[in-house]
Amino acid sequence: MLWVASKERAQQARSVSRHIQLFSSQSSLSDQARSLLRIIGSQKWRPSLEEQILKTHHPISPLVVDELLTSIHEPKVALRFFLWVRKQPDYVYTQENVHHISKLWSHTKHFDAFLDISDQFRNIGCPMTSSRFTVLLLGYGRAGMVEEAINMLEQMKAYGCTPDLMHYNCVLDALTKADELDASQALYTRMLHAGISPNVVTHTIRLSGLAKADKLEAACTQFDKMVEEGCEPDLQAFTALLDSLCKARQSNRALKLLEVMGEKGFTPDVPVYNVLIQTLCQQGMLSEAGRIFTAMEKAGLQPDSLTLATIVGTHLKGRKLEDAAQMLVHKLQKVGLTDAPTYAAIIYSVCKSGKADEIEDMVIQLQRRSCILTLNMYNMVIETLCRENMVDEAQIVVHAMDKAGVPPSRVTYTILIKALCLSKRTQDAEEVLSLMSAKGCHPDTFCFNTLLSGLCDFGSFASANGLLNRMMHSGCTPNTVTHNTYIKGLCKAGKPFEALEYLERINSLGYAPNNRTFIVLLTALCDQSDFVTALKLFRQITDYGVSPDAICYDLMVRRFSDANRLDEAEELFNEMMEKEFPPRIFMCNSLLSCYCRKQYLAKASALFNLMVKKGCSPNQYTRRRLDAAFRAMKPLPQFMRHDPDDGR
Repeated sequence: MLWVASKERAQQARSVSRHIQLFSSQSSLSDQARSLLRIIGSQKWRPSLEEQILKTHHPISPLVVDELLTSIHEPKVALRFFLWVRKQPDYVYTQENVHHISKLWSHTKHFDAFLDISDQFRNIGCPMTSSRFTVLLLGYGRAGMVEEAINMLEQMKAYGCTPDLMHYNCVLDALTKADELDASQALYTRMLHAGISPNVVTHTIRLSGLAKADKLEAACTQFDKMVEEGCEPDLQAFTALLDSLCKARQSNRALKLLEVMGEKGFTPDVPVYNVLIQTLCQQGMLSEAGRIFTAMEKAGLQPDSLTLATIVGTHLKGRKLEDAAQMLVHKLQKVGLTDAPTYAAIIYSVCKSGKADEIEDMVIQLQRRSCILTLNMYNMVIETLCRENMVDEAQIVVHAMDKAGVPPSRVTYTILIKALCLSKRTQDAEEVLSLMSAKGCHPDTFCFNTLLSGLCDFGSFASANGLLNRMMHSGCTPNTVTHNTYIKGLCKAGKPFEALEYLERINSLGYAPNNRTFIVLLTALCDQSDFVTALKLFRQITDYGVSPDAICYDLMVRRFSDANRLDEAEELFNEMMEKEFPPRIFMCNSLLSCYCRKQYLAKASALFNLMVKKGCSPNQYTRRRLDAAFRAMKPLPQFMRHDPDDGR
């Protein structure tokens, strides 16, 4: 749906933004700081990451720590790094270190106390109290450092402090937020064995974790248990369970729970109402959705664009379009929601309600009421409809926007062309390309490439050739993607030699292929078992101004090994090692299997040891394959009897 798609895009944008932030000031960083940022920004923080940093960047000076803390804008990541870096022998925080991390966590209560206590805790004989441990556990939980939180809980008795319910709740909350349900259950059991009874906070933490993990029945059981034990559920407990019921499309149970919430004096927030109304509308319970919407307004909650967009089907049902538009716009203006995304959601909802033929009139009604409908808004609706295979409805929206005085752009037409190609309606896609040209919106390379990909996937190479000619005559220069798309299409259709001819033709015109071009061609030749031509082409790659990369070598070694062409596979593998390309597990397994099939067990053993040495950890298949080969001859050799990960 539109709002779901928007949410996904927002999450992706936040993810991209995170990495942009991590590297935002890279140009002014030292080489060590820049390298550390790449490592920290590329993976989750875990012990293996700490080991990697220690191996490559030890020691880290306070100055470099300053650089990193001013560049990492995710508080959790920054705090984990800040706490970890002091594990270096004799490392002492500078005032700048403390200032930077405190600034990131300035919104958090007792954070300065956490830093002070965690620093003192390193000193032997440091006096500790129950409240000090609480501050530490809360801090580690906020940083997502669950291992440290558990260790801290276990160390309390050594300092003369017995963990109480608050301490356990801190760690349970940290484990739940880290999606460590099994560890959370184990700690909860341990707490009960210690004679500590849970309270409403404990039950709510556990219920929230189960609901988050989509374990609905377990969450319901936890809720019932909570009530049986005399713990009155709080708003967070009700909200977590209600959200879980809605996600499971258990509308009737959700409505009953909402009724109980009202009896207890609790009112859901807007996001919970959104989920409930959306679920009811999806299940056709429009009258119930309308009732909940009214209750929401009576509770003094201002509906957002998501709520209004979801309920639009209810507004439209049985009403004239003009009246429905007037009602919606009135509600939108009443709560100040007159932004383009809101109107996009309305138009999308009209399409979903089966009234796409009324879109044009709806747009007119909205414009009459001074609603501003933008190009980006229309594109968002069209893209969402296309993603949901509602291409005909998307075309209606394109027509409506054009009539409303908002001409479709290249982006608009490209979205539509891509959707039509994915639906195997390539002829319709070609008509859209002609239409956009007729309207003075000239296709760019990306637009041509989109249609070319669809034609090639459909096997329409005559049309694809015509499109390439049209592209060049229109002054739009084909790029690497264009040529690779056509070559890939020919190879996919089992025509690698036509693809090779095409490569020669465009190369004579000055086109420079890349490694991706050759990977596609080599794969197609190997698929047809034409290993002679494949090897010949591989040796000619440098003639095209390209150096074979690790992926090219990986492909060749694997395919030649699988075909039992051991001499060529070994030669290619040795070249790969000379170029210091890292070996990959699947390639090594293919070569090792070839050795085993030919009973070259000494070579298989040597390859196994090389894998370990190069950091390519053998997996279960590697071990099983070698085990089967050796068992037919003699007991498992010594080199197989230890874990290759232990470094021996």
